[in-house]
Amino acid sequence: MSGETSRAGTAERPLGDPSRENVIYEIITLVAEVKEGDPLSLRPVSEVVDPESIETLLTGSKTDVDIAFPYEGGYVRVDESRVWFEYDYDLP
Repeated sequence: MSGETSRAGTAERPLGDPSRENVIYEIITLVAEVKEGDPLSLRPVSEVVDPESIETLLTGSKTDVDIAFPYEGGYVRVDESRVWFEYDYDLP
């Protein structure tokens, strides 16, 4: 065994304001918290998904919306009320 352990799970937090700034902030802080790292060290979310599109879908849709995309070794899901980060990766 190389001394590495696997960590898997789902973390989530409420999403109060669906503005793109708030959604991106919630995604970055949640992922950084799970990975126990600095939010500024994460890849920009805008390299993976268009933040403006997220805001448009969350605020302009008349039906329930569930957005999902891969990010930082896991999977981010966002709906009108919550942000989730599903992860499964090796820790040193």
